[in-house]
Amino acid sequence: IPVYLAVTTPFTPAGLRVGTLVRSYLDGVVYVVGQTGLYRVTSMDVFNSWNIQIANIVLANTTEQGAPVLGIVPVKLPGCSTPLDQINGLCGNATAR
Repeated sequence: IPVYLAVTTPFTPAGLRVGTLVRSYLDGVVYVVGQTGLYRVTSMDVFNSWNIQIANIVLANTTEQGAPVLGIVPVKLPGCSTPLDQINGLCGNATAR
């Protein structure tokens, strides 16, 4: 009889630095690393709304470079402290993606 296990939390591949701001070494795009992929920073308005400091952006590692792009980083809503919290609907009037 086969046994099936239910996974209730997302699997985070080794090498993903969740919450880190990374720059792609292929095209220079900046992303926020999520548990299972990347969220693209699409504009300077988004960049500035989160008060992102260029010094906090690191080069993507091999795992991150190959991770799927899951969506975009939204403009910061009041009361939200991180892009991932807002993306996951954990603050303010954010809606989960």
